Amino acid sequence: MPFALAFSRQTLFALLGITAFASVVLVDYWNKQMRRERRPLLLVGRFNQGQLRDVSSVYDEAQGEATDVLRALRRDGYAIRLLSEAVDRGEAPATAAAAAAAEANRSSARVDEDPVVVPRVVHYVFLGSDLEFTLSNYLSFLSVERFVKPAQVLVHGDTAPRGVWWDRALRDVKNLYHVRRPYMDTAPNERPLRYMAHASDYIRADILMRYGGIYLDGDVLVLKSFDPLLKYRTVLGRETSFGVCNGIIVACKGAPFIRLMLEQYRSYEGFEEEWALKSVENLHRLVAMYPHLVRLEETSLNRPSWFERASLYHHQYDWSKNFAVHLFVRSWPAVMRPSSLEELMLLDSTMGEMTRAIVYGSDRSNRSVSIWTTRQQRIGLLMML
Repeated sequence: MPFALAFSRQTLFALLGITAFASVVLVDYWNKQMRRERRPLLLVGRFNQGQLRDVSSVYDEAQGEATDVLRALRRDGYAIRLLSEAVDRGEAPATAAAAAAAEANRSSARVDEDPVVVPRVVHYVFLGSDLEFTLSNYLSFLSVERFVKPAQVLVHGDTAPRGVWWDRALRDVKNLYHVRRPYMDTAPNERPLRYMAHASDYIRADILMRYGGIYLDGDVLVLKSFDPLLKYRTVLGRETSFGVCNGIIVACKGAPFIRLMLEQYRSYEGFEEEWALKSVENLHRLVAMYPHLVRLEETSLNRPSWFERASLYHHQYDWSKNFAVHLFVRSWPAVMRPSSLEELMLLDSTMGEMTRAIVYGSDRSNRSVSIWTTRQQRIGLLMML
């Protein structure tokens, strides 16, 4: 009997311990999910939608036009930022709401009435003092020179890239410049940035907001002219059914959607921030909320996706309708990466096809590696570069 009693007590304590642990895990999971639900930028800054409606009702009683603020919010989210800053300055909510709605309406009208002009300037962001410019970076820059024909190619970062491929890019790409941009340690809300990639995410949006142009990740290959995309205020590409990627962005100066991308960093969560929350997941939500502010390319910018990347290096993917392809080169084992342009061109894969198209300037006429029957012929063709 004592043994049974002791056993039952041990079992009871064990069950209580398991229950307590499971409760902690579930509560933590629930809190994270709730944070995720709050993060999609239905509201920006300090205000949530309930608070905005409260402010609007005050404004409604005073002026009779509460819907102006809500309409401005639905359009581009700018009213929330203006409203937050006005209240921070001590202005009365009704007055702040009126001014925010009016300014947001003026901002939207300017964008809607003026013709969209995306400058033919390509931006890259390279951060880190020990960053070496690679073959895939060089190929990206060469593809821009071939198909975009940019007025300028600007590399933003805290230090200039280095290495033999950077030297070659300086030789082969016209109007290529390094623009010094100090590294960011903290988000606009003063929370520490968890990853260097998050600094890059913010900087690229800030650059496009200020100047407009085309932003590309360093491992993006352009495969045909971007001219059809330059008439839209903002262009992004879908990567998956649940994600829109910021590795390729086309935008005019002051584009409202780019403003939204920047605003989300006012709610950055420091070391709790997830890797792709603001660069992929939130963009998917923002596109769904503000489809009139962005042109979404479903398959022509970010496909193959991260989950389909094997088709780049080991198979053939039909990229004939792609404006560009994101290589996700970090997923390609270093020991398997070619070390020269010649090796890339001899690959019998999608990567080889695209390299040959970039080097020779023809969409797919050089897709087959079998057109070179001998090594001497291949070398002879390469000497034409």
